[in-house]
Amino acid sequence: METKNVNTEEIEFDLTKALIIIEKDGDLNEMLRSKYGTEYKVMHALINSGTGIKKAAEAYIKALFDGVILEKKELRNKYLSLKGDETVTDALNETVSDAVDNTPKKKVANKMRWGLKAIASDIVENFKGKGTQLHSCAKKVQELKKIFIRLEQRTWKERFKSETLSDAQLREIGGAIETFNKKIESIVNPKK
Repeated sequence: METKNVNTEEIEFDLTKALIIIEKDGDLNEMLRSKYGTEYKVMHALINSGTGIKKAAEAYIKALFDGVILEKKELRNKYLSLKGDETVTDALNETVSDAVDNTPKKKVANKMRWGLKAIASDIVENFKGKGTQLHSCAKKVQELKKIFIRLEQRTWKERFKSETLSDAQLREIGGAIETFNKKIESIVNPKK
């Protein structure tokens, strides 16, 4: 059996490719998550948008690349097998389009997600344009979801990109969430 000797100094570091390998390897994934506790989709989005991630996070990924990926033959081969111009967005788009093309088009009458469009449609089609308290509450839940997403993105940026929130603002956000949780605890978890 012939073994191919690859000079690790010739392998160029690519942040996106390294992140893909780290994400797929259990140990490396755990190491990155314990240090930064982040979502890979957000990191890939920042990298692909050109904004990039914090220098400390990038340096840690580079250290994992140099210390582990290049040293382990299996990980190095996986890294080399990734195409240089491949981005995560392209891979996700291909996967989604394949899944959409292969699934039969059926109208789902009663799905679990009830977004703003579905709520508005339900009001018009089934309640003659006059919504009930349930519809009003469902719209507020959708607004709360939007706030959650914005806060999640803001805290992620705070951790990995730039610090823009003061300690007082962070305490205010945490306090508001705590108050909200206490108010609806008996409704969400009635058996406690």
